Amino acid sequence: MASDDITIENLRQLLHIQTELREQAETRGRKAQRVLVGLLETFAPDEVDQRLKSGRPLDSLPVEELVQKAVAEAEQEQFSFPQPLPEP
Repeated sequence: MASDDITIENLRQLLHIQTELREQAETRGRKAQRVLVGLLETFAPDEVDQRLKSGRPLDSLPVEELVQKAVAEAEQEQFSFPQPLPEP
């Protein structure tokens, strides 16, 4: 076997790493979702109540949509977001 051949053990290690990375990403996504729902509960309680009554709670929305709703609500409240720093 040549030194650059992929072994079964290499594949297992890669699969393990990929699984860990996916789990970390899912955990971060759930945390972000909880934070965004919390912000919307604070700044848009009427929408939260309306969605709950209609059987479509905010935590059923994807993170991207929650971000859009949070930004829209913040803009209505005239909050300003700092501009990202330029990359070096």
